[in-house]
Amino acid sequence: KRLTDGTTYEAFFVGQLQKVMTDYGFDGFHGADGYSHPRFALHEADFSDDMIEQFTADTDTALPAGIDTTCDGTPDQTARRAEWIWTRQRKAWIEFHVQRTQRFWHSVAEMLHRHGKTLALNTAWTRDPFEAVYRFGTDYQALAEAGADVFIVEAAGAVQELGGDLPFGTAHGRAWTEWDPTRILCRFQTTIMLIKAAVPDTKLVFLNGVKDTNEIWNGLRHAPTNLESEITMHGNIFIRGGEGRVSRCTDGPVVCLADGIRPEEWTWLNRIWQRSFDWPVAHVRGATVLWSDSVVQKHHDQYITSRFCPPGRLLHELVARGAPLYTIQRVDDLQETAAPLVVLHPQLYAPGELREVFARAQGPLVLIGRPIDGLPPAAATFVGSAAPDALWCGVYGVPEDLISLPVIPSEPAPGEAPDPGVEPPSWIYELPTPRLPPDFLSGCAGVVADVSDSPRVLENADSVRVWAADGCSGQTRLFIRNDAFYYRVASIDVGHQIETIEIRTEFPGTPIRPNDTQFHVKIPGKGVVIADLKLAR
Repeated sequence: KRLTDGTTYEAFFVGQLQKVMTDYGFDGFHGADGYSHPRFALHEADFSDDMIEQFTADTDTALPAGIDTTCDGTPDQTARRAEWIWTRQRKAWIEFHVQRTQRFWHSVAEMLHRHGKTLALNTAWTRDPFEAVYRFGTDYQALAEAGADVFIVEAAGAVQELGGDLPFGTAHGRAWTEWDPTRILCRFQTTIMLIKAAVPDTKLVFLNGVKDTNEIWNGLRHAPTNLESEITMHGNIFIRGGEGRVSRCTDGPVVCLADGIRPEEWTWLNRIWQRSFDWPVAHVRGATVLWSDSVVQKHHDQYITSRFCPPGRLLHELVARGAPLYTIQRVDDLQETAAPLVVLHPQLYAPGELREVFARAQGPLVLIGRPIDGLPPAAATFVGSAAPDALWCGVYGVPEDLISLPVIPSEPAPGEAPDPGVEPPSWIYELPTPRLPPDFLSGCAGVVADVSDSPRVLENADSVRVWAADGCSGQTRLFIRNDAFYYRVASIDVGHQIETIEIRTEFPGTPIRPNDTQFHVKIPGKGVVIADLKLAR
């Protein structure tokens, strides 16, 4: 925005911030929600005369006859102009905001760094790189290039699953439960992985939702099992670098909010933080999902016209169904490997990228998206529906008898794609997509598990997920999460004979005895159990 004298708010803000930084001696500045990104989504953003003048000048866009350049004070004309821009100039409107946001924070970062200060920015709520750009015009890579030193991922999901931001019921005329609150932590977990892959060299910390008196929720006292899960889940997802080494996607938590916490509660929190971040990891079991910048860049055109499922939504749906995908790697860091790999939306990969993936994949390779021409023969393929553009899965690099092909019910082609002009009323709701076939997604998750070395949940797999990593001293650590609100007893098979099991969490308090390659464990509602296994070699 421009002030009445013609100067930009950006220039005014930077000048005032410089005074505050030097006068008070702060170490840096935290651009929180509504500052690091627009407060409102772009379809309901600022469509004032000032913004439209900047937009048309920056993009060489001419308003058509009947759409006025001056509408301030006339809501109906402003709404008609906004509808035309979102319907006819959506991509240009998004790119305009990306550039404006980057320019703003570049000015801030330049000033802060000149004074030896740090710039930390919140992510666009808890939205992955594609959705952050599409919904809010916020490009994490552009902000990293602008000078952001740290991203704080708004991943306080423990209380969200209990309706912390919204009471159970309705909001904006829609049911809160449409977003399936039982899986919010899982959604945030996979979102962190995607953000880290987009900005691998930028520090990520996650907003740990302990309590917030102003927003009237308290995870520490109302949802302690889920708070423990949040820390464990966000502290044990991984990114693989160019030399094959794995490291955690997050560097630790930022407590939200750190007031009114009792000494014994700090002790409890510290114990969980240390358990989640101090344990060194040598190898992560399961498959590695690949990340390509091309997918995000190309998906905008596809989503605007067809509402085709975004990659972040697809990854979440797979993990929620038990796919052992807790490691991510940039495709440009991929070396020859026998580890199982998963490619989402291969049809959006840049020319040559997919050829490189096939050349470097020396083990199982699973492709999930739309079929494309020119691929090598697959060991197995299956589709999600009878629609010509249905989701497709292709499995490569494994014997056919290793794969348990899912039985996909014969379904009619999905109905028409959601209205491309209708957007969610809030960031908490998913972007609309055509119906995702649940049997197909479960089948893909099962195939990924088949080709990997991850443990399997044999009982209550509808609500219990497990992932595993090998420590530097030889033990295998299992993270066992219960997404349900009730206790669950899970039967878990690790595929190797178990010699000993040591529980690292406070619950359960009784020993667990293995039975060959399997064991049973009881997990509290919304809780997590961590177990260290010594396996026979």
